[in-house]
Amino acid sequence: MAGRGSRDGPIDFQGALDRQLKQQGDITLKAFEDKYTPTGCGDPYLDRVSFDVRRAKFWDLLQVDIDEYNRERPKRSRGQAGERMPAYRMVDSRLSEEGLRHMQRDGFAVGQPRFGSFGDAFHQIYSDDLPV
Repeated sequence: MAGRGSRDGPIDFQGALDRQLKQQGDITLKAFEDKYTPTGCGDPYLDRVSFDVRRAKFWDLLQVDIDEYNRERPKRSRGQAGERMPAYRMVDSRLSEEGLRHMQRDGFAVGQPRFGSFGDAFHQIYSDDLPV
């Protein structure tokens, strides 16, 4: 089936997906859940996390005010060996008040997108947080 269109590559991922879907056919949500339920962990979902995530190691790195942090640091320098944070940060990862409430209640929060694309996000996070 190679060459059918721009979605086919040399490995024919689209063709493999098409064959798998044809073999499997449509399945219900219940059938999907039964087939792909995680094993070995009892009930796979928690109502909430069992600790205050704001006390987690490196929480302060998530909530750092980058303008204040960057004020005394040269823009292009790298951190010194053993320094906890990079010398200069580009990504403001602080949560909003609503995000903080969700984090405290649920153990996670979903915020507004901060990047124009995946490439922008990868570059800025990579630049801020290496070595990861």
